[in-house]
Amino acid sequence: MEVKVINPAEEASVACLNKVLETLKAGKSFRLEAGAGAGKTYTLIKALKFLIDADGQRFLKANKRIACITYTNVAKDEIRSRTDNHPVIYAETIHAFCWELIKGLFIIWDTQSLQRRKLFCIMTM
Repeated sequence: MEVKVINPAEEASVACLNKVLETLKAGKSFRLEAGAGAGKTYTLIKALKFLIDADGQRFLKANKRIACITYTNVAKDEIRSRTDNHPVIYAETIHAFCWELIKGLFIIWDTQSLQRRKLFCIMTM
């Protein structure tokens, strides 16, 4: 991908994107950490579109999805929108993702009425 570099921040962004794409081409996963305004969402969208183009249909046929976990609903909505809500992309916040993993685990039985009841767990930090 040939991109005209205007400043050092853009140069770093292009280098990061190229590393991410190389990692994906090698069939590996990646984690992207950077400060505000560094281009994380841009890089992530480019990576997701690369994966959709390269493997999207194969993943769907194999019932596989790409998990894209973020911290904010704004970022989640941006990712979904910019990937056209592609069915292979599972974009969610870290909190919703974790809740999906554990929500079915909290079931108890009321021994007196022999009824199933959900046990709700409230976590604070």
